[in-house]
Amino acid sequence: MVRILLIAALALLPRPLGAQNDYGLDPVFNGGNWYVDAFAGSAQLSYRARKMLRLDTGELVVAGVVPKAGRDVLGLVRYDEAGVRQAWSNPGSNGANGNQYLVFDPSSVFPRPVEDVKDIVRFGDRLFVLVETLRYTMTTQPPFQTFFAGHAVDIYVFGADGAYLGSTAVMSDSSTAAREVFGAGIAVYGNLQFPETVSLVFGGTSLENGQGLPAFARYTVGDDAGLAPVTNLVYPNPGNRCGSPRRCDIAGIALGGRSGSVPRIYLGGSAFAFDNWDFLALRVDANGVPVASFGGDGAATFGFNIAGDTLNDGGRAIVASGGILGNNDEIYVAGDVAVRCGDGVGIAKFRADGSKDTTFGPGGFGAVRFGDSYVAPGTACFNGTPDRYAHALALSGTKLALVGQTNRASIFIGGELNVDAYFGVVDRASGLADFADDFPFRPAGDSRHSGLWDVVDGSNGRFAAAGDVRYRATAPGGVAGKMQFATLRFAPRLDAIFADGLE
Repeated sequence: MVRILLIAALALLPRPLGAQNDYGLDPVFNGGNWYVDAFAGSAQLSYRARKMLRLDTGELVVAGVVPKAGRDVLGLVRYDEAGVRQAWSNPGSNGANGNQYLVFDPSSVFPRPVEDVKDIVRFGDRLFVLVETLRYTMTTQPPFQTFFAGHAVDIYVFGADGAYLGSTAVMSDSSTAAREVFGAGIAVYGNLQFPETVSLVFGGTSLENGQGLPAFARYTVGDDAGLAPVTNLVYPNPGNRCGSPRRCDIAGIALGGRSGSVPRIYLGGSAFAFDNWDFLALRVDANGVPVASFGGDGAATFGFNIAGDTLNDGGRAIVASGGILGNNDEIYVAGDVAVRCGDGVGIAKFRADGSKDTTFGPGGFGAVRFGDSYVAPGTACFNGTPDRYAHALALSGTKLALVGQTNRASIFIGGELNVDAYFGVVDRASGLADFADDFPFRPAGDSRHSGLWDVVDGSNGRFAAAGDVRYRATAPGGVAGKMQFATLRFAPRLDAIFADGLE
């Protein structure tokens, strides 16, 4: 078995970059600089950007967690194509700083702090935001008082103008210790009929006695933006791949093509079996039932299984594409690859039937990995070798973009870990890594950590990304460890003179 793993590792060694394109910060967006945003608030508080979407106008909407009145809530901000912050036209009482920001506190009778933002999507003139929250309620006996009752996953709906339209609780737990319900992603689609029926599908993970199970639900979106449940929560378990002692962790949801009124629905993440984690792609129908024609039972996995390491490869994002006629879907799952001495990132490609696309990546394995520092077993690892982690994946034309972070140990004993944003581009057909590099945030006279948590198609070969920048632990003035939103756009550096696309 060890010999087989070693052969696979050698065949999948990071290949040289294709050097097809060199990417840099787009000079058209904010002058080629990071846009750092603290919602006009104090640098002594944290503002964590998590998800992003691009509107038809080219504007970027960034969603994250921001502070308000002593707790964390949802924050939304938008930037135009040039990287100029735009005001919301109708945020009502949720507008802040002249409506430059939308700050939504979901609390009503009881507090409901926002722990994380998991997804944001648009359909028509509505924005749908998936969040993880904390639940509070009141004791039923005197003395009456508010207490923490567990965790929840919620969906908030806004108009594109910023107006709050409503919310729906998707799932919850009663655990006052660790969270047991997790949101992964949402997708919205119409049925291509008149009058149109609009559906929203949800993917996530539920822990049942410590056992991770995929969770799925479908809703009909009303004219008033209310969500009416169609399936309630279901727990797809194709071929018992997620049943004990195995388990699954869902990280995202994607829509492929369609042959009728419903697009094909994929969940992506990780599957645990036989003491290791592998990338997972799972196809379900509109009712959450696994589709057996995909992978034989509804699911497919890929393990890089690099010799000499833990074999724990974790899927973190999924994207899919396909047409209306027939089924020619391409499904890509990106994530972390466990590599001896320095972890890397990777992308696996599946065909419409769940088989590995062996034309993608080197060696006929159907995957590509890059960004790591593989050292053969028995060889010493070098101090300071970086680990890279994938957080999000986007598809645009012929390219895939992956973003995440690089963690690099300090060269000084006991020194602070250095964390920098990471960006890579892969050709979607060949799997050739065109470009991959760190993008440290180093403003004049300053040094901060950075990481990217989402990426979207920026049009014309560009990709926009959102994440955070964080002050170092040694920063003075009470800002140590605090974060701000960070938004940037990458573009191919094809020509130093005409790099901005203008002649």
